[in-house]
Amino acid sequence: MIDRLKTSWFVLLTFGMLLACRQFLSGQTENMANTEHMSVVTWSAEMSGRREIPTVVTDARGKAGFVFDFPNRRATVTITTRNIKDVEKIELRIRRSAHDASGPAAIVIYDAKDGPYSGRLTRVLPASRFKELATLVLNGRATVTVCTKSHPDGEITGRVQMHKSYE
Repeated sequence: MIDRLKTSWFVLLTFGMLLACRQFLSGQTENMANTEHMSVVTWSAEMSGRREIPTVVTDARGKAGFVFDFPNRRATVTITTRNIKDVEKIELRIRRSAHDASGPAAIVIYDAKDGPYSGRLTRVLPASRFKELATLVLNGRATVTVCTKSHPDGEITGRVQMHKSYE
């Protein structure tokens, strides 16, 4: 009697697993969620002169978007600016405190020596620095600063933070 119950449960369990996995077995997986994309998180910074210390009066604005692909240890940054000219450098800086974004540069994202800056830039950051840079951003300790000829310490800056958007 017990062997018969075990066999019945085994058959029911097998049938249930086949029903649950029918999309995989039939090759119909295009409508299923791809869990590989859940580990990619998007972060961004809204940049302006009022976030500089001291405040810079400027019409310049910008946005920096970061994508961290943790399984592949890859970080990509896209910078878009408007109303700004003579860009010398774009830096990812370490915030000294909650109200002081004037810390040292962790990495230079763009340097004028690389050629002219057109207002939009996408860079893949060095994989060797992935852990360090990701830690800065994830802990809320990073800012992006755009330095120009007229404001070599930074014309616009913004704190990199998560806006609850995931890919």
